Amino acid sequence: MRRVPQGQRELIPVAGAIVALGLIFLGWILRLGMGPGRWAPWAVALLGLLMGMATVLGYRQEWKRLLRSRQAGFGAVTALSVVLVLGIFGVVNVLAARHLDVQYDLTQEKFFSLSEQTERVLAALNEPVHVIGFFTSDPSDVRHHDRMRAEQLLTLYRRTSRGRITFELVDPYLKPQLAQQYGVQYENLVVFQAGERRETTTNVSETDFTAALVRLTRAEPMVVYFLVGHDERLISDYSDPGYREAADALERLNYVVQELALREQNPVRVPEDAAAVVVAGPRLPFDASELAALEAYLRRGGRLLLLLDPPTDAQENLIRWLRRWGVQVGNDVVIDLLGYVQEPTIPVGQFLPHQITESFLRLRRSVPFRFTCSVEPVESVPKGLRVERLVQTNESQVAAWAETNLNAPPRLDPADRPGPIAFGVAVLQESDPGARLVVLGDSDFASNAFYRFGGGDFFVNIVNWLTLQEELIAIPPKDPSERVLRPVASRGEALTVIGVTMFFMPLVFTLIGLAVWWRRR
Repeated sequence: MRRVPQGQRELIPVAGAIVALGLIFLGWILRLGMGPGRWAPWAVALLGLLMGMATVLGYRQEWKRLLRSRQAGFGAVTALSVVLVLGIFGVVNVLAARHLDVQYDLTQEKFFSLSEQTERVLAALNEPVHVIGFFTSDPSDVRHHDRMRAEQLLTLYRRTSRGRITFELVDPYLKPQLAQQYGVQYENLVVFQAGERRETTTNVSETDFTAALVRLTRAEPMVVYFLVGHDERLISDYSDPGYREAADALERLNYVVQELALREQNPVRVPEDAAAVVVAGPRLPFDASELAALEAYLRRGGRLLLLLDPPTDAQENLIRWLRRWGVQVGNDVVIDLLGYVQEPTIPVGQFLPHQITESFLRLRRSVPFRFTCSVEPVESVPKGLRVERLVQTNESQVAAWAETNLNAPPRLDPADRPGPIAFGVAVLQESDPGARLVVLGDSDFASNAFYRFGGGDFFVNIVNWLTLQEELIAIPPKDPSERVLRPVASRGEALTVIGVTMFFMPLVFTLIGLAVWWRRR
């Protein structure tokens, strides 16, 4: 029998030890994936343990020679240095976590940061709020993930609020009396409490947590009326043209959303409790009594959001009335050849400086507006009014214009007005009673179809500005999106992914490194 060279015999125990450790590690991974009570993970780990013992006992001389060699001394020094460095970092990290209470979010979607709107809500808190989350404490329960996410979020709320938010997480099965006190009938209930007032939510997300805080801290809900009777978009409509998502967003911020038919009021009058009135895409004309009711509402300090759609020739009375408030609406379609989505008739608006658009400008957010007409200040704005442009096309005079021929393909003609073209304005009455009015040439941007493309955030910001809720004028929280190439279909695939990434690939690179070391020695 051919004798194994001495150099190769010294390599065998090292390779055997690496394989043994790999099998023990693989057994641990299998136990995590398959759960307790299965024999396969223990069998793999036992095989690794036996192989390690056989390697140590069968190659005692080689181990002694390796441990006494110069390479072993260098390796020991290197290993000790690595352990010391990791220990120093660990101690520094623990001390920072306990005493500094700071963290830096380097994720692309800022998963570990709160939104600007949440930060403003927390900054406006004038009393302490205690949060109790009822979650299972069993790590094997699939709902335990919600407990971990709630703890992460509430830690951010506590840190950002500088102690005004405190929280505790309770297992309702371990503390049944406390659960009964708060009326907990199921897990994943989060209770926000300030004094004797309570608000609850069953969803673990920043959106729902912030909405609960707004409902808790606002003295009483504000009523926002959506006008009906002119073929407007409906808040009860869940289809693409509807406004159900916009209504839900307002309700989360403690607004009460209701429909209002002015013609059915006796007398025709906007209710006294109206914090704002929204007119979303009317197609039928307004009569004189309705315009008089809107005029009286603004004269007593009302807030009105008017969203129009081209063509506007059916709204001659309404457009003529808007001129009194310094707003000029065109019977045209805005074209933008440089900034659009799919078609030049869907311009991506360029926001102009205003309290409503501040967060969009800072974060460089854009909103698509589908089939919009021009809306600009009149040449001579009435005294006492401040009319400001909110959004417009690009500034080119040849790549953007207001198309007046609605029955032909877009083309810049002498009859068309060249850009830049504004299609949204905000009106503020500078003297008492301080009426506010926002007019836009499109109502699609806040519909269910376009809501999640930024239009919904813009719509909510407008309503918050109209109702003087400045602390809420910001980009609201967004739940982080999952980035998954393909969902894992079975436990076997999950174990395969874990085994390849955490066991097989590290083992291969270790063996390659070991082979290179052996050849160079």
